[in-house]
Amino acid sequence: MTALALPRLDGVPLQYSGSDNGDAWCTPALLGLLDGGALLPEDARPAPANPAALLKRTLQRHWNAVTAGERIFVWDLSATILSGQWHLTSAKPDVWWLLIGDGEASAPAVPQLYIGHAFERLEAARAGLGQTVLAVLYDALHFLPNVLTPAEALDFASFIHWHGQSNEQEAIEWLFAEGEFDTRELAEEAYEGPTREGFFEYMPEWAANPKRVLTDRQVRRAARDDEFAARVVRAVDSIYGHVHATHLQGGYADCGTRDADGEPISWSAILIWHPNDMTLRLADDYLNYVIQAEYVDACTAHAFSVDGTGAADWLQKMRANGELARHVENLLDLLATPNPLRQQIRVQ
Repeated sequence: MTALALPRLDGVPLQYSGSDNGDAWCTPALLGLLDGGALLPEDARPAPANPAALLKRTLQRHWNAVTAGERIFVWDLSATILSGQWHLTSAKPDVWWLLIGDGEASAPAVPQLYIGHAFERLEAARAGLGQTVLAVLYDALHFLPNVLTPAEALDFASFIHWHGQSNEQEAIEWLFAEGEFDTRELAEEAYEGPTREGFFEYMPEWAANPKRVLTDRQVRRAARDDEFAARVVRAVDSIYGHVHATHLQGGYADCGTRDADGEPISWSAILIWHPNDMTLRLADDYLNYVIQAEYVDACTAHAFSVDGTGAADWLQKMRANGELARHVENLLDLLATPNPLRQQIRVQ
């Protein structure tokens, strides 16, 4: 697999990946974009050297539009075909892929942001306000390429250390019931993973499963009494307005990885509640676990038929996702503090 880097325009990262088998797939992919209205005459001026250059230029134009104004999230796009990539489904040989994430390029500087202090400040203004705002934030993140949050970190603890259970005590009971140990005491002595109490030492339990506990009227009342809360509520309103309008107009592009055979190991941002919480540790545990099996080095992965318009439709819809991301970034500007000692999570 070879990677041809596109020029980085205004800080927008985009990588275009070609196959060791050549770039013959670019021509049918371009025809699909043409049929879907995603290939314009301007993409061919000046005349490109070959179909691969034309595809690169076309994707650059689309991605510039999608990521215009990007400040926080790292959305690195790559295009490729299936060529011995065991982490992408082999059941679809006649497809090309659009991936958001590290891919085979150098790992981007994914931002790590502390959010706990701001939510505690909102809770001090009105009990339940921080939890309600966090619930809206998490809902919005579902429409964007994968973001690591305390909620996902708790899922990692359950998935890797607790055998799908909700805490270590249930995991120990499960191991004993499965006959892994002769007594429960031996199972408990052998357990060396994180505890649920330790996970929530630096954050409230609602940080991993927030609910909208306040009504709209209660939220407005809190905003009238606190200027910081008022600015946060205005940012939340803009997110809600965009989601509502977009659903009426056809919805967002799918930013998941369900087309790929494997767990995603890339994030577009990392949200940490407290400098001493377990988020980064559990993310590292997750990475080291999933790379032993099937994984996809992307936070979004979609396969498109080389003779269809699916990629064109997805690129067009992604403009709405990009607009939503800017609204979410406006909220994170108020709530998040960059980690001054940011360390890149690396697979050992």
